[in-house]
Amino acid sequence: MGTHLDAPRHFVTAGKTIDQIPLEWLYGEGVIVDLSDTLDELDVFTPAMLEERAEIKDCDILYIHTGCHNYAQFGSEPDEEKYLTRHPGA
Repeated sequence: MGTHLDAPRHFVTAGKTIDQIPLEWLYGEGVIVDLSDTLDELDVFTPAMLEERAEIKDCDILYIHTGCHNYAQFGSEPDEEKYLTRHPGA
């Protein structure tokens, strides 16, 4: 998974804090969707793009492979600015 987990409260005022997240939310069936060949800096991916490449079921844990790890400090093409500020998203 990624480098950390944000609690729902990070995004929603009345959201759960880390200690309120049920452990069952953090493991289970999952799917990896590789969009690395279609995304560039600041591109936006959509649910349709994900569904075209994988069968995603309710409650699946979804990993979206964007290829941005290549620009991290120890990646194959380190670029701190690109990694931190010019990555694709939803």
